[in-house]
Amino acid sequence: MHIHPLEAADIPEVASILADALLDDELWAWLAPNRLKYYSEYRAGFLMRTKVRFSTPGWVLHVAVTDPEDEVGREHRREHGQGYEPRGKVVGYCAWERVGDSPQARKWREDKETIGWWLERRLLNLQLRYADMFIQNNAIDSSRLRTYASATAGNFPSDIFPELWYVGMLAIHPGYQRMGIGKMLLQWGIERGTAENVPVGLEPSLKGAGLYKKLGFRDLGTVELMGKEWVAMMLWEPPGLSAEESWFGRATEAEREKEEEKMMLKGVE
Repeated sequence: MHIHPLEAADIPEVASILADALLDDELWAWLAPNRLKYYSEYRAGFLMRTKVRFSTPGWVLHVAVTDPEDEVGREHRREHGQGYEPRGKVVGYCAWERVGDSPQARKWREDKETIGWWLERRLLNLQLRYADMFIQNNAIDSSRLRTYASATAGNFPSDIFPELWYVGMLAIHPGYQRMGIGKMLLQWGIERGTAENVPVGLEPSLKGAGLYKKLGFRDLGTVELMGKEWVAMMLWEPPGLSAEESWFGRATEAEREKEEEKMMLKGVE
């Protein structure tokens, strides 16, 4: 198994991986209650999102691809010509965003700041506007999507996290889960965070929380959604930071102040 930067030809496979991997995800079950009935529309949303991120400066997209030895034990399918791809099969995807204005952050934007990529983004924006105006995605509950966007809008505030590697999405093909692929994809960003001395942040799913904790991520803040309290964010920091240098410490204090403010407002009501 190996990872490499996403190529345009990988995008349809990635959209299918995202759609299938998140079918049973508790959050997506809530956001897209009609995802099974309108599967093609549900998948189309992931297709468009991946295209947009692929063309946007600062986003770094990776796929995990099988090597020949990874298919050992799948001989029956190969013998019958099913599922074998000489170039390897795309089985995992991770979308990273490098947030910040430092020279280190800017270098991750340079390759997408050309006129060609600008034209590509313009075309995608036109497609998105047309879709928003004339095409309804029947798989998605729009009001729930707005609720989720509002609930997570304040995550990783720039005053505390001016520089950040942000995990925008992690998904593994259902047939290749629990094989260490998610860890491998995340390890790339953790290594970048170590080299650049910046934290790594994400919004956890229930299924992924165990993996994140094993890799050193810590819970940060809560959010009320679907009638219950969720972990809002998880954060990884480079080792060896002092208390004054820790982003986690500053963010924890900010979250505590937010909770105190909420309690005061409830008391006034």
